[in-house]
Parts: sequence; C-alpha cells; structure tokens
Amino acid sequence: MTLDPPPARREYPREPITACRPIAVQVTAPDDAPTSPWLPADILDLSLGGVCLLISADGAPGLEPGQALTLDLRSQPGFGVERLRCRLIWEVRSGFGAALGLSFEEPLAMLPALQA
Repeated sequence: MTLDPPPARREYPREPITACRPIAVQVTAPDDAPTSPWLPADILDLSLGGVCLLISADGAPGLEPGQALTLDLRSQPGFGVERLRCRLIWEVRSGFGAALGLSFEEPLAMLPALQA
C-alpha cells in the first residue's frame, strides 16, 4: 500500500524579504471599521496570495483566524495601492513580537518591487 503525499498547503510560493520599509496593519470589524490603532509591521515574506508580518508584542492584540485586517502600504508604492484588505490565517507569538500569516482578499497580479 502506498500513501499519496499530503496536498500542498500554499497555493503561491513565498519570497523571503531581507530588508524593506515597514508598513502598517490595522484590525478591522466586518463592516471595515477599525478596531485597533495602526501597528507598524515588518514584511518577513511575500507571495501573490499573502504576506507574513512581524509586529511588536506591545501593540499586538490577540487575534483569531479569519480576523479582517487592513494593510497601509503607502511606504511601499510598488504595490500600486495604498490600502489592501486581508484575513489572518495564523499567528505565532513570542516574547518580543508576533508573526502574522495573512491572506490577501484578492491575490496580487505580480509581486511588487519593495523599497528598502
């Protein structure tokens, strides 16, 4: 008996990011009303379908998978938009911060050139 490999969990390959300007993330309600202040975030990796962010533990609210968030991308004009809606897929916390795995509401057409 042979077992099939498990299906790939990611639809889009990730591109690690070594250095770029921070962006900001805000938790939003289902009606898009903000429920948190804007939090500075560093991009750890990026794909057409989502992004992994690092935020400070001091400002990081406890989040649930599926939570709506908005990214402020004005510091990264390569995205071609100022704001981008997304959903939380996963969160990992440590003593200094939290890594957030986010899925874009609409996949990107191409990866943006990020500014350091």
